This record gives sequence, structure tokens and C-alpha cells, in this order.
Amino acid sequence: MSMIISSKHRNLTTNKREQYNRIRYQHEYKKFVSSSEVSSNLLEQLGECYSSININREETFQETIWQHVSKLNHLIFCKEWSTFRRSKVLKELYDHFFRLEINRCVSRPNFDVCIKLCCGESCKPGSAKERSVLLASEAVFKSFDSHHQGMINWRLFLFYLHFLSEPTLSCEEQLRKAFIVISSSDGLDAEISNGVDLQDLATILFPLVKSSSMDFVLSALDEAWALVNVSGNKQVNNTTLSLNLFDKMLNQMVIKRLFARTNSSWGRGAIFPVLVCRWEEEFYNITLLNAIKRARLEQAVKEKLGRDVCRKRRQMFQCWLEIFRHQTSLRNAVRAMNYMVTMNMKSRGHRALTSWKIKQLSACDIQRIGRGFLGRIKARI
Repeated sequence: MSMIISSKHRNLTTNKREQYNRIRYQHEYKKFVSSSEVSSNLLEQLGECYSSININREETFQETIWQHVSKLNHLIFCKEWSTFRRSKVLKELYDHFFRLEINRCVSRPNFDVCIKLCCGESCKPGSAKERSVLLASEAVFKSFDSHHQGMINWRLFLFYLHFLSEPTLSCEEQLRKAFIVISSSDGLDAEISNGVDLQDLATILFPLVKSSSMDFVLSALDEAWALVNVSGNKQVNNTTLSLNLFDKMLNQMVIKRLFARTNSSWGRGAIFPVLVCRWEEEFYNITLLNAIKRARLEQAVKEKLGRDVCRKRRQMFQCWLEIFRHQTSLRNAVRAMNYMVTMNMKSRGHRALTSWKIKQLSACDIQRIGRGFLGRIKARI
């Protein structure tokens, strides 16, 4: 049974409309219970219908937030920025929010001022960039301020930006980073973490897990916490989670099997393999999952291009090495030929010199013998 708001109640605010729906639902529920014609199956259908309406509304709320924050994230950060530069800008944005509003809530004017300060010199007054940033920040503020209170939790907003700054991380690293951002006082350093209570895990998982899957995920984490406490012989009454304990929970098999690689064709790409785990595909919102797939696809393309460049460099090096070896063999052959020619010329010269010496010595011997013969003839006379 669907509840229809009359025309005179359409201009109510969100809080008043929700209160009106709740009161009307309770009235209709009591009327159905008091009626003898209502069966138990109809009552169960009525309760399921009301819960499904709330779940669908929460999922729509989550999708809207991710869409607007993703658009603002593209305006603030550039694609070619490094991880260090993104972390530096996020730290500066945290400082801007902390100077204006020490508490967790910030008003709309202060929110716009902090966003403009974060954009730097590129967001000049009257520029197209400033108009785009202001429109995106207005959409983000309205999506967070669903109850029209005029204030939003700026630490929760920073959590979304932290998550989108590194969407290529694995699911375990994403959950670990979410725990650090929520539990630490500055959203960056895990050593300043005060821990998170087990009952507050829904605060960490709400931006990441769809409302329809929240009960299943929380029950799996509760089971992992129980397994860790049983194995470590810790006190069950202490439900405060540290980062070390949260890592042990993620390493339990009940959670580990949710991090298995998905069987979808997207996760098994042959040319550009994009790794998507079961947790991300089943529990993440559509906008968040698409952002992760897009970022990992770009990373896969960059890695593929990097591998191609390395392969080309390796092929060029192999060609150069073959040319170098060929030229070396040619130089060795020419050097050997020159050595052989030189040795041949030297041997010919040596043979010619030896022959000349022999002839010279023979001539000297003939001359000496002739002079002796003539001398003896003259002596006889």
C-alpha cells in the first residue's frame, strides 16, 4: 500500500513531510491492525513496502552525494596531479575548515569560501572556473543538507574527497583509509586515531555500502570481530576498534572472501585488465563503482603504454646491440686483415733483406778470393 500526500501537504519541508508520513503510517497501521479483515501476510507486505521505500530513499541520497562530490572533485583536482600534491591540497582544505569552524559543522558561506581558497589562483573572481566551482559546491552542500538545517559535517565531506583522491587502491586499502579518515582527528595520520566503536562502523560504511547491503556487511564485520577476539583472548566488553584490530578483521576469511576477484567480464579484461573485487561490485554505489572502474581503466592504459614503451626500448637496445656486435666483428676482421698484410709485407722484406745479404756476402767472398789469387800471381813474378 503506498501512501499519497494530499495537495495541501506538498509544500511541507523535508522534516515536516517525514514527520507527517510517519504519523500517517502509524495511523494507517493501527487501523489495519484493529480491522479483523486484515491478514498477517498483508501486514508483512505493508512493513516490507515501508522499509523498501526507506532503503530506496537512502540509496538515492547516497548516489546524489557521490555524483555531486565527484563533479566537484574534478573541478578542484587535475588529472595529472600526483598523490603528494592531492594530499597537500586536502590538508590545506582541512586547515581552512578548521580555522573557520572548529566543530564538525560548517555553514554554506564558509563552505564556499573554503572551496574557493582550495582552488587557488585559478578560481579568480568573475571567471568561468569560479562559477562552475560555486555551482558544484552549492549542489554538494544541498545534497549533504537533506534536512535543510543550513549546516553540514565538513569532516564527512573531506572523507568523500579523500576517497576519490586515490580510487585505484585495492578494496582493503580503501576500507583501511576510510577507517583512518573517520577515526583520526585530522583525517590523515593514523597515529592520532582515537579508535572507532564497533557500533559506529555504519558511519564508515554508509558512504561506501548501499543501504540494501548494509545489514549483510555489518553482520560479516561483527563475525570477523568475534573471531579476532576469540583468537586473541580479549575482552568482549571492549568494542573499541584500533587500526591494528581493524586490519586483523579484514584478514579474516569471512571478510577475505568478499575481496575475491569478480567473475564479470570487466574484471577479466585481456588487453586492459581492470581488477574489481566482489565487495566493490556488490556493495558499492553505482557512481562510486563507475569512478573506481574509470580510474583503474586509466591506470591500466598507462601501465599498458608504459609496458609498450619499455618493450620498444628493449627492442631498440637489442637492435643496437646487434649492430654493435656486427660492427665489432667487422672491425676485428679488418684489423686481422691489416695485421696479415703487415706481417706479409714484413716477411717479404725480411726475405728480400736476407737474399740481399747472402748475395752481398757471396760477392765479398768472390772479391776476396779474386784479390788473393791476383796477389799470389804478382808475388811469383
